[in-house]
Amino acid sequence: LGPRTEIELYYLWLLFGIRRGHISGADLVSTSPKIQVADMSVGLPFPDDAFDVLVASHSLEKSNDPERTRDEIRRVVRPDGWVLVAGDTMPEGAPATETWPIPVRYFRDGVQGLIELYGVRLEEIDYLQAHSPHGFEIIFRVRK
Repeated sequence: LGPRTEIELYYLWLLFGIRRGHISGADLVSTSPKIQVADMSVGLPFPDDAFDVLVASHSLEKSNDPERTRDEIRRVVRPDGWVLVAGDTMPEGAPATETWPIPVRYFRDGVQGLIELYGVRLEEIDYLQAHSPHGFEIIFRVRK
């Protein structure tokens, strides 16, 4: 979700060996036939249980409707599929009431906020880095 350009899709092929024909993207803006134009907070243009793996790198915290986005991700990832999220958190020391130009309120509580929203249990988490240079990273399984 939110690949912006095909180069991010290319990295999935190059670094992880995912066949290019098996990679799709969705973003608000795109000129690539591999990246469909869609708003994740409204709905994703993919069928139920379409993906084994979903990558959302710095896109979920920008959702206008975090609960709808969560439901859409759960809908399009097959049971026991994987979700990888890299997300931003509020800058350290920032007042909780401060307004930011991007709706980062979604991850105001950092990775804990994501875990609570998605109802992720400890045994479903494969990888967790709460203080990465990118904000945080988590890989978890989707249970249905």
